[in-house]
Amino acid sequence: MAGDTSYVLIWFIYLASGAVFFLTFWKFTALLGRLPAWILRTFMAALILTPVFPRSEEETAVPALMAVALDTIASGPEAAARGLAALAAGMIVAVFAALILFLGLTFVRRGNSRGLRRDSAAKWRNRHFGRREAPSHRGEEHGCLESLCAERHRMNRQIQESLNHDADS
Repeated sequence: MAGDTSYVLIWFIYLASGAVFFLTFWKFTALLGRLPAWILRTFMAALILTPVFPRSEEETAVPALMAVALDTIASGPEAAARGLAALAAGMIVAVFAALILFLGLTFVRRGNSRGLRRDSAAKWRNRHFGRREAPSHRGEEHGCLESLCAERHRMNRQIQESLNHDADS
């Protein structure tokens, strides 16, 4: 029973320290673009969290990163093949999952935001220009509200008349 308690405690300590490291890594990758940050974050999560059974007869899993490091130090690089295979598989799955999730969320987010922008633009246009589809730039009407447009043209005529009156005198 004492072995099980220490096993759980060691995993808890490893996961807690991994979470602290991962949150620090998350802050550093925030400086990158969204896609590179997602890929690096999932790559790091897979590197930290991938478990492996060190020997086929073992019933307890260990972090693959630790197994690879200890097997490489103790027995050489060829002994670390089992852990490396688990790490590589975990990282490949994580990166593909990140790409699929990123592209899916980007597609959903852009679809919704475009719909919202289109709706809000239509509401703004209807509020400011009436029910027309687009502002007109023909003649005296320049796409503004009729009363503002009429007021602007009246003021322009007054200015033009005063300039003509000053030029005549």
